[in-house]
Amino acid sequence: GWAVTAGLALTALVCGLVLAATSTPLVLAFAAAGAVISYVYIGPPFPLAYKGRGLGEASIFLAFGILPVAGAVLAHGGTLTAEAWAVGVLFGCTSTLVLYHHHFLHWQADLAAGKGSPVALLGPRRGAWVGLLLVAATMVAILSCALAAAIPPVAALAALPPLLLVAPHLRILGGDESAPARTRVAAAAFGAMALSGLVLAITLWF
Repeated sequence: GWAVTAGLALTALVCGLVLAATSTPLVLAFAAAGAVISYVYIGPPFPLAYKGRGLGEASIFLAFGILPVAGAVLAHGGTLTAEAWAVGVLFGCTSTLVLYHHHFLHWQADLAAGKGSPVALLGPRRGAWVGLLLVAATMVAILSCALAAAIPPVAALAALPPLLLVAPHLRILGGDESAPARTRVAAAAFGAMALSGLVLAITLWF
């Protein structure tokens, strides 16, 4: 309940203060930005996840990509170089890829409930085009990091799993908007992120 939530928030605050004291106060700025985004994503009076129109995706891009990577770099005594921002974009893209594609599972329910998720507003076919653009953006982000030496060259292999989404999207673009077709899109997105993450973890480890 609320007691657990308060306890976790207090723990996070103490950890943030310790990190700020041992690195730079800027860590707290990134932490505060993340906290604000996590609240407005779902909390009243303006839950971005419910309002949709891409605001939820933008929030996830920042909260799961840019902010944690930048904050971690500063907490470890690093500087925010172009490479650091590029890695933040990489993780933001992979996280957004999953969030966006899970909307295919319940776009009709979202539309009926007045939830403005991107796929509910666009429909599956136009949503599939946007999905393919996100696939391309994710692949470009990974390859750019490898070319900039922000990650090892072999980590560029992590750009391959997002291609799993191409075939399911082409099926929807061909006119199959059935539940199984939309489920395959969402499953491919989860699989792509998991595989890309596994490749990054292994290549960064070695």
